[in-house]
This record gives sequence, structure tokens and C-alpha cells, in this order.
Amino acid sequence: MGVINSARLIQGWTMLPPSDAEPIAKVWFEQLKANKMETSNLPDLLNEAVSYRVKCIASGQTPPPLTIETLIAMERRNQTKSSLSQEEIDGRAAVRASMEALNGR
Repeated sequence: MGVINSARLIQGWTMLPPSDAEPIAKVWFEQLKANKMETSNLPDLLNEAVSYRVKCIASGQTPPPLTIETLIAMERRNQTKSSLSQEEIDGRAAVRASMEALNGR
């Protein structure tokens, strides 16, 4: 089963037959190519997107749909994390913790 149908099933939708999934897959692959991403990363990015959606739901936020944009965002988030220094990561974590404390979370 492909990533497109996995994303659909996770969201409670039915699977698409290959004839319907193929045009979507073509658009997804075009977007991956345009964003210089490898298709081999898709299952991991889908898992990350699901984890992100769970965090959104748990914190009362509306989760994003599991679309190609969300998977691209997960990849960019990973790239941002890997390009930050430890000081920047710690600083962001401190700001996040302060904001959560202010919001009573």
C-alpha cells in the first residue's frame, strides 16, 4: 500500500483504487522533486506528520491534514532542527516552555 492510501486510511477515509491514486501520486512526486526530496523518506515523514497531528490534537489545536504539504513541512522542520546550534535549540525550548507556562499547559 502506498503512502497516499496510508495517509487516507489514517484519516478515516477509504483507499483509492490505483486509477484514482495515480494522478495524485504524480502531483506528489512533482512536489517532492520541486522541493528536492527523496521518495524513500515518505514513510518516515508520514510517521512524523502523524505524531505532529497527535500533538496538535492533544493540545486542543486543529491538526493539519496529511497532505504532501504536511510531509514537505516535516522534512523542512527536520532540516531546520539539524542546522540549529545547540544554543539555538536550547533557547527555543526555553521560549516554548515559558509560553506554555503562560498559557497554563
